[in-house]
Amino acid sequence: MTLRDFWFGRVDLTGIGLMRICTGVIVAWMLFERVPEVRSTYSDEAWLSADAAATLMDSAHTSLFRYITDPAWVAATMVLGGCCALLFASGTWTRLPGIVAFVILCSVHVRNPKVLYGADSTARIFLFYLLLIPSNRCLSIDRWRRQKSPNAIPLTPASSTCEAWPVRLLQIQVCLIYLASGISKSYGTDYSDGSALWYALGNPTFSRFYPFAMPLFEVITGPLVIMSKLTLWWELAFAFLVPFRRLRPWVLGYGVVVHGGIWVMLKIEFWGPIMLISYLALIKGEQVRCFLETLARRYERSPG
Repeated sequence: MTLRDFWFGRVDLTGIGLMRICTGVIVAWMLFERVPEVRSTYSDEAWLSADAAATLMDSAHTSLFRYITDPAWVAATMVLGGCCALLFASGTWTRLPGIVAFVILCSVHVRNPKVLYGADSTARIFLFYLLLIPSNRCLSIDRWRRQKSPNAIPLTPASSTCEAWPVRLLQIQVCLIYLASGISKSYGTDYSDGSALWYALGNPTFSRFYPFAMPLFEVITGPLVIMSKLTLWWELAFAFLVPFRRLRPWVLGYGVVVHGGIWVMLKIEFWGPIMLISYLALIKGEQVRCFLETLARRYERSPG
């Protein structure tokens, strides 16, 4: 593949369409679950005022909630953002609801940056990149409506593709997230000495199974040390290994173990799923399409 083909060739959007669905649902969930916290965290009655929050960000950052401060209106705006995120997920008039959801999500994050963590920033970043990509060309209501229109141009497999460059930017972003995460972990000692997983699983704030599993964690301290060190090197090497076709399944497979384990063992609800969803950008769309078609054929052949 030439450099020109890499950036300006055509790529199948099936994986990106599936990523749009999952990301939109997660963004909607993030916004809806904050509605009960409006009065305490995001309105003019919050413990952090809008003026105080503005001092935590540079002048380029602003929020709708500097001007919308009444708790009822803040809640209504968040609900609007969540509904728009669901429209974006379904691929219904995709671009406009996606922009509205993105603006409201950014406004929530800027209004109180003290309650954010990595999954919030990652969801915002992925939503931005998905707005650059015509992801509604497959797995969307928009595509279904065009198929039903009597005046529509007949759809072909080629109409589910786009130029590669926005997808490449998203792929590079995923790699940079892992590289930055690995570099930040390398400055501390808990990953280099292998204690990170033991401390995380033994933390009553985050561990799902504390204190019941503590005796087990004591027994498997050795494997936890190995896993911690291996995860650090995996994050540092991710960007340099995943471009190679033969290494990609192993790199992504280890990521499924890491993020799946985080989701199961720790009370960090969105980080594991959002990073696993990003793998859809790293897998060829043709492979995702083949997988979905295989599932559809099996469903059609299943009794009942």
